[in-house]
Amino acid sequence: MHAGAASAANTVKIAESGLAPRAVDAKTAAALLGVGRSTLYKLTASGQFRQVHFGRSARWLISDLDAFLAQGGTDATASTGPHRLAAS
Repeated sequence: MHAGAASAANTVKIAESGLAPRAVDAKTAAALLGVGRSTLYKLTASGQFRQVHFGRSARWLISDLDAFLAQGGTDATASTGPHRLAAS
């Protein structure tokens, strides 16, 4: 089983357990924000989000993503003034 299939299987197990994840991988975090992974990494580098590491695995806290969206999703990586990221 490759990493994507393992991740999907784990997501199903979490959903069936009734527990909500508190941290997600880059692909999921980017999808929740409606941006690409490169934008997620730029936002992380600019200090918008904390990256939590478990061994070699990086995760983003759902609470940070929610707070970012609650603030209107201001993209601090833009060089021409504040921009809004579209919330999906």
